[in-house]
Amino acid sequence: MRLTVAIPTYNRNQVLRESLAHLLPQLTDRCELLISDNHSDVPVEETLRDLLSDYPQVTCRILRNRLNLGPTANFMRCFELCETEWLWLLGDDDHPAPDAVSKILRALDSRPDCVFFHFALEVFQRKRTVFTAGLREFVHSFDSWSSLLFMSVGVYHRPTVLPNLRYGYHFGYSLAPHIALVLASLGDRGVCCFSDDVIVGHQSPREWSPVTALLGKMILLDLPLQDDVRRELARKLRWRPSLEAIAVMLVKSARQSGDWREALYQYDQICSRVYYGERRLLRTMRILAYRLLVRFPSVGYRLLAAWLPLLARVTKFKNTSIEGIKVPDRFERT
Repeated sequence: MRLTVAIPTYNRNQVLRESLAHLLPQLTDRCELLISDNHSDVPVEETLRDLLSDYPQVTCRILRNRLNLGPTANFMRCFELCETEWLWLLGDDDHPAPDAVSKILRALDSRPDCVFFHFALEVFQRKRTVFTAGLREFVHSFDSWSSLLFMSVGVYHRPTVLPNLRYGYHFGYSLAPHIALVLASLGDRGVCCFSDDVIVGHQSPREWSPVTALLGKMILLDLPLQDDVRRELARKLRWRPSLEAIAVMLVKSARQSGDWREALYQYDQICSRVYYGERRLLRTMRILAYRLLVRFPSVGYRLLAAWLPLLARVTKFKNTSIEGIKVPDRFERT
């Protein structure tokens, strides 16, 4: 079995060099390296030429897009360009653990029937390895949406997922096209492995806005899913950031830009998508209260300060970085 390590990249040439310094010594004759350059200002090939010359035994292809396709489309390009049975999609700024490749190859050899391997993170480790069969069991079993979303710990069986590549492109706005691809490919029997092995030694902070992620991720529910699977996926997609955190982020953004209408629009869109079908009175009241905070921060705060303690939701208040407004202590923790 052969493995392609595919790295989509754009304008992070030096960071990519640092990541490759950790990866290249690990590559064996069972591995290929694929770099998809999303039309960086300085072509990646120019930056890496001398480094790659130190590893003549490594099979490497650097392909440069004619235009910047955006990050999610560049992820999907890696699936198109891969020519081996297995694909490890690695972020250009994430450093592989010293034994990452050997762990992956060992997992592939032991369970070649898997469609998808999801490895652990240093910040989100597992006590044991778990296998699931079929889409329903996968959705009910994955332990954290944020860890599942992290691109650099996923290894894919390309012949199984490639026929569903259209779903990756179609759901690119979700910022999880690689997960859409898995969800569309599992069917009733597809086997997945949630491994307790850690393969990424250094995880860089994500640059995507939480607001953008919240606006997009719920469209994954438009995939062809059974009703109970859709409900469980919706429940897990609703995990953090909380409603309180959303409101605070949007107030900060509005104060900086002076555009309250945009912040209010984003809040309404997030609530309509994340809390679609919500009928609980308390949740509905909180949605309306935080909407008031976004639109009229001072008035909204006074309402929350009086209201939330009565609901036993928050009992302590302190200053935050939102100038002129005190918000609940809970805001700081989300």
